[in-house]
Amino acid sequence: MIIKPGVNLAGIRPEMIIALLVAAEVYREVADEELVITEVTGGKHGRNSLHYVGLAVDLRTRYFDNVTVLAVHKKIQQKLGSQFDVVLEKTHMHIEFQPE
Repeated sequence: MIIKPGVNLAGIRPEMIIALLVAAEVYREVADEELVITEVTGGKHGRNSLHYVGLAVDLRTRYFDNVTVLAVHKKIQQKLGSQFDVVLEKTHMHIEFQPE
């Protein structure tokens, strides 16, 4: 797991540490890639973004082809379950903890 320089980890919640460990495992298992964390609690997000309270992370996906990114996304969502939302954005993968 690599943390992109400048990424702020202050305030990350334990639930997201679990999500990152799962995602790192999937990145290695499915794509043989190192997970790169591109944002946690810093950056600019929507007004009510869970990033600001440490309950969301963004992950690099630019090194995946379309088939691989879909497989990685699906496997992460399966492993994390319904308490997490795993959203495939155009430029990255967003994971947030949002229990129902």
